[in-house]
Formats: sequence, C-alpha cells, structure tokens
Amino acid sequence: MSGQLVVGARAQLDSPEGEKGTIRYVGPVVGGKLPVYVGIHFDLKRPRGHDGSVKGNRYFQCPNGYGAYVHPKRVLVGIPLTAALDIRYGGVADPDEKRIQAYYKRQKAKNESEDVTETVATGEKVGVDFKLVGEAEISQRLKQYSKLKQIGLESMRISISGDTNLLKELSHVKSLSLDNNLLSDWKQVASVVNSFELEELHLSNNALSALTAKQEKEFFSEAKSLKYLRVLVLHNIPGILEILRVLGEGGGLEVLEEIHLGRNKIESISKSVLTPKAFPMLRLVNLEFNGIANFTQIQPLSLLPKLETLLLGHNMLQSIPSLKSGFPSLTTLYMQDNIIGKEGLDTALDTISHLDECKGLTNIRLQRNRPLETLFSGESNLRLFLIARIPKLSVLGLSNIRKKERENAERYYIQWSRKRNLDTKVPISEIPYYSLYTSRHGAIPDAKKGPETTKLSKNLLHLNFSCDEKTKKKKVPGNMLVGKLQHLCRRLFKVDRGMEIQLSFTSIKDGVTQILDDSDRPVRHYPIGSGDTVHISAS
Repeated sequence: MSGQLVVGARAQLDSPEGEKGTIRYVGPVVGGKLPVYVGIHFDLKRPRGHDGSVKGNRYFQCPNGYGAYVHPKRVLVGIPLTAALDIRYGGVADPDEKRIQAYYKRQKAKNESEDVTETVATGEKVGVDFKLVGEAEISQRLKQYSKLKQIGLESMRISISGDTNLLKELSHVKSLSLDNNLLSDWKQVASVVNSFELEELHLSNNALSALTAKQEKEFFSEAKSLKYLRVLVLHNIPGILEILRVLGEGGGLEVLEEIHLGRNKIESISKSVLTPKAFPMLRLVNLEFNGIANFTQIQPLSLLPKLETLLLGHNMLQSIPSLKSGFPSLTTLYMQDNIIGKEGLDTALDTISHLDECKGLTNIRLQRNRPLETLFSGESNLRLFLIARIPKLSVLGLSNIRKKERENAERYYIQWSRKRNLDTKVPISEIPYYSLYTSRHGAIPDAKKGPETTKLSKNLLHLNFSCDEKTKKKKVPGNMLVGKLQHLCRRLFKVDRGMEIQLSFTSIKDGVTQILDDSDRPVRHYPIGSGDTVHISAS
C-alpha cells in the first residue's frame, strides 16, 4: 500500500541525493536505540554500507556495501501518480517537503549519519496519507489539467496509479515522463499508462522487475498506450533486453518510431530483440553509454527496414565492418567518445571506407575518438579528411558542411594522398577520390611541414580582440576550433575559470555582428576575416 513501509517496496532517503533502494526489512535491530529500523538494499554502493547483517545478526541479504539500516523518518515511500500530478501541476504541497527540508537543517547543524549506531530514537509510524476525492473535486481538478498535452513527473516517488477515474479523463495527454520514480514492476506501469493514449513514454531509472510473456498479455492486452506509442525511453532499466523481447513478441508496438536504451550495460543485441516484425516502423535506436565493443554484436539492427538514426556514442567501439548489406535506410550514425582508431591507421581507414559504402549516410559524429584524432594529428585534420573521404556527408559533428570547407578538405586530401603514397607505396590511382579532386583543384603543392596542413601563413587570420574595453591583436589559424579560441581568449584577458565566456565577432566589411556559438566548429566556418573584431563577454 502506498505510504507504508512494506518489505519489497521501493523507497528513497530524504537526503539531497535521494538514494533509492528496496525495503528488505522493517523491525528491531540488535544494538539499536529504536524499536523499528528500515533495512534497505540500495541501488548503488554506499561508503559505509554492509551486506544486511549487524553484529553477527542477519536480517536480510544483499551484496556487501549496498545495505543499510536507517531511521524510519528518513525513508520516503511511494505516492500515487494522481498525488504527484496535484503536487507538480495543481499547487498542492508535497507532504514530505517538510521532512526533506528538515534533513538539510539537521545536516547543517550536525553531520548526522543514517547508520544504526547513530540514529535518534523514535518509534512512531511513518506514512503518507492521500484522501479520496469526490466528483465535484475531480471536476475542478480536470479543469486545471484539461490543457495539458505533456506531463513531466520525474523524481516524484510515484509507485502506483492512484485515482483511476481521474486518469481516464486525461486521455488527451500525449507525452508522459515517469523517469526516476519508485515503480518496481510492470503491473504498476500498466496501471498508470493504460488510462492514456500516449505517443511518448519515459520510464528511465526505475528498477522494474523482469516481464514474463504471461504478464505482458495480462497487463497490456488492453493498453491503448502501447498501440499509439511512438517514442519509448528506457535508460537504466535492469534486464531491458529481455523485457523488450517479451514486449515485442506480445505485439502492440508496431508504430513505435524511437527507442532510447542508454546506460543499460548492453554489450550485444540478439536477433530476437528489436525484430523487424515487432518493430517495423522503428527509425531511431539510441544505445549510447553502454558497453558495446564490437559492432557485429548489434548487426541484427541492420535488418530494421526503417532505421534512419543509430546512436552509439560513449561505447567501446574500435572499428566498423562493411555496411553494404543491411541498414537500407540509415542516414545518421553517431559514434562520438569511442576508441575508433585504436587498432591502427589501416583499420581506421577501413572503418571510414565502410562508412562511405553506406549509401544513404549523410550525418555522422566521430568527435573525441582520441586514437583516431591522434592518427590524423588532431581533430581539425580528421574533420577535413572525413569530409573529403566521405563526400556525400552534409553534416559532420553536428555542423553543416559548407562549400568553402569542402573545398579546403579536398585540397587537404590531395596532399594526404601523396604522403600516403610515399609512405606505403600504395599506387596513387588506387586512393579513392584522388583523381576526382586533382581534376577539380589541379596539383596542390606539398606543405613544407608535412601533408596534414596547408601553409600556415595562408591560413592565419589577423584579428582584433576586445574584452571590457581592453583590446589586443593576435594571429590565429582559421582551422582553430571555437572552443580552443575561447581558451585562448581566457588566457589573453586572464578571465577567471569560474566564469563562462561567449564569443562574437563584428565584420570590418559590413559592421554585422555574429555569435560564435558552436565550440566544435572551426573559426573559418563563420564569415570571419582578417581585420574583424572578436568580442569576449564573460559572466
């Protein structure tokens, strides 16, 4: 029951961090000053946690470091969704807000621990009460919520649906976020979402139990939410792949277009998960912040007929195999913050070649693949190489590729190809696009300091810098990233590190001022030229 300390229920502490866990024991503890303690198996390891035992007496079992016995007053239990709705949108006070504020005051006065040996004695019953409401009050509340199309109830300690009569009148709501709540099983989820006709549902950071085929059929057989659902966000959900397999086999997600599965420790995806039959309309799959080290382990995704966007940032990918077969609709591939290039230049070039083979691919992200950047002597050179080696790209690293940048990339590529030919004896005619680019630009003279850069003097911008009525002049390379220019300005004018810097520039030609708003773009991406003034604003 919501509002009570029950073994098996989800709960969280009243601390600023709001640590979550599952109640495993409610009762006395040997050596404790209280008649009742709450034993909790926390989701995350605690600095002074244990395994559920105290002084040789075991009250529950959990991995060492994840258990603690806490004061009942420290424990916040679940509330109904309808109560959370009233708190977030109806102006109703949170019944636990005073307890949370009291914690802050206690922490300020004394470094009080929640451990068994340091808890203040009390034996009173802890709970949260929510009264039932009549038709008149429901009617009044519906007026308040009649215009809501999107409901965000993140971190509200929701554990059950509450007043189902009220929820049924909210079928006009299309987007519902229940991230970071106290939902623990799919029956609770079904009781909440079955009242809506949702197009978007967020359930991240809820410790949901496994879902069986029988439960799926029982809980969601009449769930309108699944039938209309287009976006499903399931970050950090235990056992998510098996849950998806069951949901897919049960049907009802045929119109789903986006699924977000970040931070789930996923290493591979089998053929029985995210199948074309169960998810025929899926156009975006987000697998960022997982443990994927081998692209072939997610190869079954290549069978999805409508998949346009695949997000693989923050994994452990070292290379990409051929994409000739499969991924018929793929246009966007994000792989930032991986370790592509770790296996050496030849493997890195194969990966880039495979990206070029993917016919529809026009938008990629590869920033902060440090081994790859090292192989090309920096992020700027890598960007030029990618633009030239994958000529169909229109967006790279969230930046549109402009005509002038593409021309510079092709010139850079000609020089790179010559060096490649000299270093490896690879016939120049076998280097892709070399002949095409030389036919456009003619023979490009080799740079004195190597083929990675054009002559520095031709690439320098003579700029004026202005900050708080102070002015300075400096030469900077046009391929310098805006983010690095910010660091340069911070040093030039000794701007405190705690202050944020925003850059803009005024053209000497027409007097127009424009913001340098993308730290990942090179300076030359903007229409800035020698003689222009860069303005530094610090706040």
